[in-house]
Amino acid sequence: MISAFGWFKNNRIKSVVIPDSVESIGNKAFIDFSELESITIGNGVKSIGDDAFFGCHNLKEVIIGSSVTSIGRFAFSLCSGLKSLVLPDSVKTIGDFAFFRCTGLEEVVIPESLTDIGKFAFSECESLKSIKLPASVTNIDKNAFYKCQDIIIYAPSGSYAEEFAKEHGIMFKAC
Repeated sequence: MISAFGWFKNNRIKSVVIPDSVESIGNKAFIDFSELESITIGNGVKSIGDDAFFGCHNLKEVIIGSSVTSIGRFAFSLCSGLKSLVLPDSVKTIGDFAFFRCTGLEEVVIPESLTDIGKFAFSECESLKSIKLPASVTNIDKNAFYKCQDIIIYAPSGSYAEEFAKEHGIMFKAC
């Protein structure tokens, strides 16, 4: 487990590679590492803790290993430099506020394994204009996309995502 390094606040670290031997990234592990630009999370990591990369404003590239099943609360909040994100097929849950105010986020690739999107998970991601959700998603908090202006949800017709979009006045397109 990688524990909280937030106390260390080494603002000169630009890149981190977490080896396959690590099983989890602890809460606040890299909080406010303001110069961090890229993170590669090894295939042994199963969970990304709460606030793990909170406030890493310059984070541009995140590669998440194939074993991560959960992304904690506020894990990538305020990572305004992040533009694109591909979640691996293992991810089942996205925690509350996980990507809150990632203002540069334009694209998120959601895997077929995802079931839950937490409270305010993508709220205030003002550059996020569309998201494709699989039929496997069965729970989306009502504020998951709060202040995501003009977002379009793409999902299978008849899916929970379609029901959610219609119920919350979000544009929906079947795919």
